[in-house]
Amino acid sequence: MKKILSLLVVLACVVMFGSAVYASTDTVKTINASADFASSGEVYISFNLKNLADDSTATAIAWNPSAVTLNSGTETWKTAQQYAVMVASVTKTTGAIYIYQDNKSNSTDYVATNPRTNQDGTKAFSGLVRKGSGGGESRGYIPLSYTMSATKLPSSYEYNTGASTARYLTDKSDLKSDGSTSNLNVAYTTIANINGFVGGVTGETGTYALTGVTGDTAYMYFGAGFKDVQGGDTYKTEQILVLTFQE
Repeated sequence: MKKILSLLVVLACVVMFGSAVYASTDTVKTINASADFASSGEVYISFNLKNLADDSTATAIAWNPSAVTLNSGTETWKTAQQYAVMVASVTKTTGAIYIYQDNKSNSTDYVATNPRTNQDGTKAFSGLVRKGSGGGESRGYIPLSYTMSATKLPSSYEYNTGASTARYLTDKSDLKSDGSTSNLNVAYTTIANINGFVGGVTGETGTYALTGVTGDTAYMYFGAGFKDVQGGDTYKTEQILVLTFQE
């Protein structure tokens, strides 16, 4: 019993001592501490086109016409003769690098004035525009896609839209099925962000990183889905835009 009583006395003393200390203090000054990196970081990309056959420098993307079957009603995807070597650095949380099209800004022969309707009902201005057509539903466009790779692929690479890193190019004027609301999804246009190069999109809004990248270098390959192409046709886009963004 004596031991228990002694313990209670000690605890009571501690509480009283603590109360006495805090009751006698006065705040002299309140100080903030911070580490501000708001103006730090960068958003940078070099985007250089190379010829798939020999890795020489290229200035535009093109397809081999002899590889395309004319008057075919089956959509067949073919790999472009060029690819892109990208070196990117995004060290700002709000930074990103985008790729998309603006076919309404093409020159007169290839300007897109009418969209096509995709299988999901959305209205698309993206892709290659047939000369003089203004786009539209009938043979107005050839769809474009790109795929990301952490390593350089062989010159014999055959484009596969089913690859996990393959994404359709979108146009800034693409519309949802209601025909009035923008369908430009930022997730689908992002090729690099704070997490590195983007390997794909999950949940329609989120992106996941491309794995296996070394030296901040990745590669982009282009595909086009040819269908109902006729001799004498020319398809083109002049507005594939690669942009950096930072707030």
